[in-house]
Amino acid sequence: MYNRFHPDLFTTLFNYEAIGVVTSLAEDALQVTGHFRTIGDYVGLRFSSEDFWMHDYVKYPTNRDYSGTKFSFTPSYFQTADFADVDQQPAAIIRYGEGDALSYLTLGFLRRKMHHTDHFNFDGKIELTHRWISPVAPRVTWTKTVCHLDDEGESICETFNGNGELGSDYDMDFVRGEFYTAAGSIPFDAWTSVSYDYSVGEEYTIDFNNISEGTHPNAMVKLSSSDIHSVTFPVIPTYFVSGELECTGRSDAFKLNFNGMKTTGGNLGPKPPRMPTNPYRLAEGFDDEYNKNPKRLIEAMRLLGYEGIINLYIGASHFYDKWGSEGFLNEGHTTMYLDPTVGINTAFSTWLHSYLKHMRLNGFNEFVTSVAMENLQMPEEWKQRMSDGYPGQTGWQPPTSFYSINNDAVKTYIDRITRDCLDIVVAEGFQPILQLGESWYWWQEFAPGDVNTEFPGRPPCFYDDGTINRFRNEMGYDLPYYPTSDIEMTPQNIEVAYKLQQYLGEYTEFMKGIANSYANSQFTILFFPPSVLDVDRVPEFLRIVNAPFEYWSSPNLDFIQIEDYDWVTREVPAHEDVFAQAWLDMDYDFSQQHYFSGFVLLAEMAWKEWPLIERAAQQALGRGYREVFIWAGTQIRRDSWVPQLNTYVSDCALYKTVNMPDEEEID
Repeated sequence: MYNRFHPDLFTTLFNYEAIGVVTSLAEDALQVTGHFRTIGDYVGLRFSSEDFWMHDYVKYPTNRDYSGTKFSFTPSYFQTADFADVDQQPAAIIRYGEGDALSYLTLGFLRRKMHHTDHFNFDGKIELTHRWISPVAPRVTWTKTVCHLDDEGESICETFNGNGELGSDYDMDFVRGEFYTAAGSIPFDAWTSVSYDYSVGEEYTIDFNNISEGTHPNAMVKLSSSDIHSVTFPVIPTYFVSGELECTGRSDAFKLNFNGMKTTGGNLGPKPPRMPTNPYRLAEGFDDEYNKNPKRLIEAMRLLGYEGIINLYIGASHFYDKWGSEGFLNEGHTTMYLDPTVGINTAFSTWLHSYLKHMRLNGFNEFVTSVAMENLQMPEEWKQRMSDGYPGQTGWQPPTSFYSINNDAVKTYIDRITRDCLDIVVAEGFQPILQLGESWYWWQEFAPGDVNTEFPGRPPCFYDDGTINRFRNEMGYDLPYYPTSDIEMTPQNIEVAYKLQQYLGEYTEFMKGIANSYANSQFTILFFPPSVLDVDRVPEFLRIVNAPFEYWSSPNLDFIQIEDYDWVTREVPAHEDVFAQAWLDMDYDFSQQHYFSGFVLLAEMAWKEWPLIERAAQQALGRGYREVFIWAGTQIRRDSWVPQLNTYVSDCALYKTVNMPDEEEID
């Protein structure tokens, strides 16, 4: 059953400087874990009335009417502002209607209530015993005895009584619990009693039939319980300054727990039955899924019929920890750099533990950790560079760069983050399987951030200091200047190409060494022929450099992974040759290969590209590949794709063609 405000159904959102993930601790508890790095970092814990991120088959029903719904929980904090902080006054954001109107529900008023009466001689302003006074007007009474002497000198006393009226006799700061006169109607030094309800403890309840925006009864606006699009709870640092993104010079880990979560009136409908098991496997990427509860992701994909093995790319922009110089105003992704002294950040570590735990609980039995050579915020000295010194960058937006494979600091860092991941994999009971992704020297084929614009000359990116210095030391001459990838294949240039190929192969061996330090481990690479071997696209020099088959050939890898989505979705004839590629060039038969089919980059092309992707996937199934992956789960969910099994029939042979020797050549 889907229930509104269930822990599994929350997502997170945050400014790029921060990070926050949500994981389920129990059926009535969740945790938000992450890092604050500027004074204005804001992480939102959100429940959306519409299930935006999921496949249509497993979405919970959309219901924007919250009438009769009550949601209660008890938070606990570490390095985050308390919801009852009188200075920050954290507020939940309720998004309404088609115009996305925002209302702010001050959380401090929503805690469990107790009653109290303060007595005092009123002197104009009094601080009550408690804060967060219920906005329902308190009961105020006063009494004062006034004595004077009559004409005979006798003392005559009169007692006056009154009830204080909010706004005319007194006013209050309901957050801070300050009581003061408005018009002097309560006499000075009168014995005054103020009876009120105040918030106590940390149990919060939101009754959607009775919620108001504001902190003063005269200005509070009652909010509707209908047409609610989302409810977002603020997770902010104790030093939060709204609208500011000055770096703190630190990365402060935080946690916020919601415990004892209970919802009445929140039934959204039943979960669907599980679809029949399909033969395809899941490929996922943390950079696409960091804001979603990993338990929900796994359970949803099981309902869609997936099982077995999952390949997770740890990403290029969210798994690492980072910081910016104190006082610097952060600007996009260019001010902060990853911290090379630590490994994966707390958010990703927590998310990965949860993801693997729920894989095991849902019958998934293998997991591949993919660590690639690209990163968005690596130190400048780590980057592969063109001959003019400009870093090589991808066509993604924002564009990522690629690690120098001859930089010792890079290797130290990669070793650290890889072991952090594999340690978690082992701790959660899985075999350590490591994939090296993006295993190449980059060449600037496209303009940074724009895959539709060719970069002039398409120059190679060999010119980081590590590669330049190593080449000079080993070859006795400087790495030639190549401002373009269209390089004449002279004997010297061929020598250079094979030397650079050696460096790439040795980096593979470095990564393999990390994997092999774990018992019962496996190691592979993800090979992408369209940008390595396509003779119509890739210059010959690069086809040599980025194909170190000597290092990749069987049995150097435990198995090999291959993908060619560019060829598949663009219907390039070379796609038909990719199935034989790893067999003919590296001697892996299909039982030693994983094939990755996909992906649909743009949703508007789904109608055309999904049939092409599944045709390629079924071709791979027909050849007997060990595993066939759909890249990626993000697009499966976005486009609500369902496999059309047995629609496409492979016309390819199920065996490898070899050249047999003539009979006379046999002894």
